[in-house]
Amino acid sequence: MDFLSIANSPALWIIAAICVGTVIAQGALYVRMALKNAKPLGISKKECFSAVRSGAIAAIGPSIANALSTISLVAIVGAPIAWIRLSMIGNAATESGAASIGAMAAGTSLGSSDFGIQAMSVVWFTMAINGCGWLIMTLLFNHRMGQVRDKISGGDKLWLAIFQATSMIGIISYSLTSYTVKLDASAIAAIVGCITGVGALMLSKKAPKLKEWTFGISILAGVVVGYFFL
Repeated sequence: MDFLSIANSPALWIIAAICVGTVIAQGALYVRMALKNAKPLGISKKECFSAVRSGAIAAIGPSIANALSTISLVAIVGAPIAWIRLSMIGNAATESGAASIGAMAAGTSLGSSDFGIQAMSVVWFTMAINGCGWLIMTLLFNHRMGQVRDKISGGDKLWLAIFQATSMIGIISYSLTSYTVKLDASAIAAIVGCITGVGALMLSKKAPKLKEWTFGISILAGVVVGYFFL
């Protein structure tokens, strides 16, 4: 029996729908909790909905990149598993890497003629184990991050703002390093995205409503350039 017929079976679609439904429910509960606790903190509904809108706009770029990457992942592990993994983890590059490692552990490679049901099972298991570390760390330490933040800032809001900004710069710079050091097509996409983001941010001084679109626009520009150059 063809392994893709199993990978795309109705049973797996049902399981995938349950998993993704759980993620959606968690997101809805999180938003509900945030709105409920906003009023005691002095945050208006207008500010809350502005934050939600900004987050949704910023997610457009990564969502498009994930959608494009999903096409290749579907052909490897089937649509239901790709749907589950990218809904829970949301990183196509990580999932593709885990799939490659799983195939190597099974003594084959992705897309090979000898890639069968057993190899597919190993790939699925590897992808699941690959995500467990993040989930366990979140479960054990996420609720303590507030205490860590308070200890680092010492109660100084200005220092906390600087710390958060520099941390974000460090994370993004680290993520871009592997692409920019090679000075190839990936570097071009990263540079174009950066220039577009800075340009949009400068324009937002005259058009304030553009500010919340800045991050999404920069990512979208990088994705478009990457698509044509890669």
